[in-house]
Amino acid sequence: MNQERTPPKDTPRIDDSREPIAADAEEAHDINEETWLKRSREAYEGSREWMEQNVRRQWRRNLANFRSRHPEGSKYHSEAYKRRSTLFRPKTRNAIRRNEAHAAAAFFQNAELVSLEPRDDGDPRQLASAEVFKEILQHRLDKDIPWFQTVIGAFQDAMVHGICVSKQTWEYTEEMHEVETVLTDPVTGLVVQDSRGKPVIHRHTEMVRVVDRPRIELLEPENIRIDAGADWRDPIGTSPFVIHIIPMRLDEIKKQMESHWHPLDEEFLLAAASETEAFNDSIQHQRLDRNFKKGQSAIRDYSILNVHENFIRYDGQDWVFFTLGTKAMLSDPVRVTDIYPHGRPFVMGTCIIESHRLYPAGLVELSQDLQSAINEVQNQRFDNVQLVLNKRYFARRGSGVDLKSLTRNVPGSVTMMTNPESDVVVHHTPDITSSAYEEQQLLNADFDSAIGTFDQGSVNVNRQLNETVGGMNILSADANLTTEYLLRVFVETWAEPVLRQLVKLEQRFETDEFIIAMAGRRSPLVQRFGFHPIIDRLLEQELTVRINVGVGATNVHNRLERFLLGARTVSDLLGVAPDAKQLISEVFGLLGYKDGARFYPQLDAPPAAPLQDPLVEVEQEKVNVQREALHLQRQIEAARLQTRREEKLRTDALKKTELATKAQLERLRIQAALATGSTSGLRQGLRR
Repeated sequence: MNQERTPPKDTPRIDDSREPIAADAEEAHDINEETWLKRSREAYEGSREWMEQNVRRQWRRNLANFRSRHPEGSKYHSEAYKRRSTLFRPKTRNAIRRNEAHAAAAFFQNAELVSLEPRDDGDPRQLASAEVFKEILQHRLDKDIPWFQTVIGAFQDAMVHGICVSKQTWEYTEEMHEVETVLTDPVTGLVVQDSRGKPVIHRHTEMVRVVDRPRIELLEPENIRIDAGADWRDPIGTSPFVIHIIPMRLDEIKKQMESHWHPLDEEFLLAAASETEAFNDSIQHQRLDRNFKKGQSAIRDYSILNVHENFIRYDGQDWVFFTLGTKAMLSDPVRVTDIYPHGRPFVMGTCIIESHRLYPAGLVELSQDLQSAINEVQNQRFDNVQLVLNKRYFARRGSGVDLKSLTRNVPGSVTMMTNPESDVVVHHTPDITSSAYEEQQLLNADFDSAIGTFDQGSVNVNRQLNETVGGMNILSADANLTTEYLLRVFVETWAEPVLRQLVKLEQRFETDEFIIAMAGRRSPLVQRFGFHPIIDRLLEQELTVRINVGVGATNVHNRLERFLLGARTVSDLLGVAPDAKQLISEVFGLLGYKDGARFYPQLDAPPAAPLQDPLVEVEQEKVNVQREALHLQRQIEAARLQTRREEKLRTDALKKTELATKAQLERLRIQAALATGSTSGLRQGLRR
């Protein structure tokens, strides 16, 4: 794993100081800025026109049905139905919620969210890498990424729009902070102390990492534009362009211009804001149920503009750059791999496969006509009930009948009229027949069959089957199988590709030593063979991501029975007992408990040290010897340096002592000469 990394460029809201390398800049500048802008404009205009003609209207209708509202153009919005029943039976919303509940049970019933498998099962390093990364992903999905909301939201988008789109990036920000560090000797490594014996504190400012984590952003489907001719099996990878539309406020754009975006005049930005489509998209209006007027903004700096992140393929390579809508360039083109090492950071998934169709139909679209028919029968029956309970009257024109009192129909009231027998005629509406209710039941059954769910409506129609438990199981079997098919398609097209990109991001950018050490401590193979996740470069191995969602994932009782049957069969045939902790984790996970090992504390006793492979033991011994030799060499160098210092101090002390002794002898000779009064002796002493 590369420890010295450059923070990746995410959405414009995330700080990024990386500059394009010279070779990329030269190749990108072979095409002038106007040509890049023209390419992005043509790509956007073409995708917008295609979406307007083929997708947008259907998505608006899907959102209306999902939110239990009559779609645009419905007769219930006309003036003729202003006084009639306009109820909407939320069959679509109920079916979506039921499938979301199945997805929550399938994905999060077990505490083990994902499983990672090595490419080579016989390589202990790849096995250890898979275990380490499993723990890292588990930690990130539990702590740093709202994985539950993201999965359920993506599954909901796939059922409503037919597709779901997410963007996987690494979020990295730094800020200038004042840092205090204890000063140490660079040679000996000892703490430097002042005259009072206290450690010397060095204060300075430096860039401190504030955010350093992976990010999965669930995008609105209308904010991703691709080419209509892309391959339906891999739309993101085969499209010649991908445009990510990012609504940003004006003050955020100004902040980015101060760091690494091209500066633009504020008046130009405001003029672009008046023409932007941000928050004026009809799909967003239908989703959020609002009516936002064009150019409406309370504060000038909070005006919303559309920033486009353009991924365009040119000369066989992918380039990425930002533009202010289709008006101006905000950054220079850079190779995608220089910013996103995992390639285009998008994944488009679905829950229904429609071959050779780029935007497949969702569950809402499959059942839209049945939903309309259910609403029609419901409203007609409700109108009939109202007419039965509140009769309709025919009054002779100009007869002087109190029409307000007649129409209010208040119990105990008096309605004045001249000739009751001839002025007013009561119209008796026939009561509802059983055929209306039978039609509703048949429509409910057809709706459940089309959308693949099982509820009370299906039971009411099949009266003979629901009288027994076996009949109920037969009724629910097909519905569960259809739901499991939806989940399997969703996992294959979105969930697993997203986690694969997340693994690549972790391999490239993960530097949190606490998380890596924690994952290493939880890995039995790392503990057994003595691997170090960083020193042994375990995080660079090729891994395969799997999510434990399969057939029977929505029925907890059936999953538990199949698991126990498989465990017993293997144990009886091979005579091998399964791992106790893993067995407890799986069984209690199926029952809805996140941790079942706490009920068996005896399993936490330290196991006996396993026998190591001789080759691995020899290899580990070599590493230990090298480390010990390096440590001893450093100690020897430090001892030599200390010896030199002590020898120099002793030599200086001896020289000082010798000079002091000679000076004392001279003083004694002078004193002796003065005491005897011998001038010659004095001269001789002075001469000496």
